[in-house]
Amino acid sequence: MFNCFLLEPFENTSTYRLYQWRNDTIRPSRIISPGLYQPFGMFVVSTGEIYVNYGAGRVDKWKSKVDTYETVAQFCWTCWAIFISMNDMIYCSMALSIVTKSLHSNSSTQTVIAGTGVSGSEAHMLNMARGIFVDINLDLYVADCRNHRVQLFRSGTIDGITILTTSNTLKNFYPTDVVLDANQNIYIVDSAENRIFSGTSNNFKCIIGCREEGTSWTITFPSMAFDSFGNIYYADHLNRRVRKFLLSKDKCGKFEIIQRR
Repeated sequence: MFNCFLLEPFENTSTYRLYQWRNDTIRPSRIISPGLYQPFGMFVVSTGEIYVNYGAGRVDKWKSKVDTYETVAQFCWTCWAIFISMNDMIYCSMALSIVTKSLHSNSSTQTVIAGTGVSGSEAHMLNMARGIFVDINLDLYVADCRNHRVQLFRSGTIDGITILTTSNTLKNFYPTDVVLDANQNIYIVDSAENRIFSGTSNNFKCIIGCREEGTSWTITFPSMAFDSFGNIYYADHLNRRVRKFLLSKDKCGKFEIIQRR
């Protein structure tokens, strides 16, 4: 059985709902939580556990058996995005630095692994970091939004390697999310033009939302995720919908809208 999860604001309030879809159904099969207060995002691990991060730096885990939440981490600043790595470390993207904490430790000890806490464009600095991804080698990928680049921090290093940034052919670039698939292909969400790039190393091409530079679009900080079949789910915030891109089947880049409000 395949499950899809979505955070959505309820009416025009600061209260959010967490929905669950099963097997590509159009309507949600369940409202997991009807009253989340100002969540920034979530992360679903392979076992089905859901982690939700809030504006105050708190991260909660949803306990499905009893349908309640428990706090698993408290960071000193807003986590714009979180990631749970294979070694059960929780990563928090704090805009100017990336901080980690063990999920199995009661200690409040946290470690800064990227950025300095001061905005800058040097290799060891960040400026409004958003989406993050940690691969099987514990290498960290960061969507360094206001530096208009995506940085790769190899495990144990403090200097990032730029894998995509502005150029003569890519002039308007505000990355807000970065994801790797099972084959280590990299996918980058560009909020400036609401599009997705895909590639490896320095060889990238636009695969979703592709059009000429300079068109007028509102930056909505879209995000994306994969399912277990390799399909892409794209959160189209401006149009209040989720789009499914059949990556493994559709060779022409056609979208299928699976939810729209």
